[in-house]
Amino acid sequence: YELWLIPADGNPVSAGLVQVSNQESSSITADVRLSIQAFAAVGLSIEASGGSSNPEGPEGPVVMLGERST
Repeated sequence: YELWLIPADGNPVSAGLVQVSNQESSSITADVRLSIQAFAAVGLSIEASGGSSNPEGPEGPVVMLGERST
């Protein structure tokens, strides 16, 4: 999986790869060096090993998408 931060206008920005275990729940910590206010949504895509090679966003299907609340 790959985590994406999505600005209101512009291409998604990768926040890194997400490793999922067989446990019931997982937590994700992302070290993003941009203002969180710059992003309108967050998404999670299924990607090949190593993540998306597309600099403009995910290559695989987006399986979760949520808007940032203020």
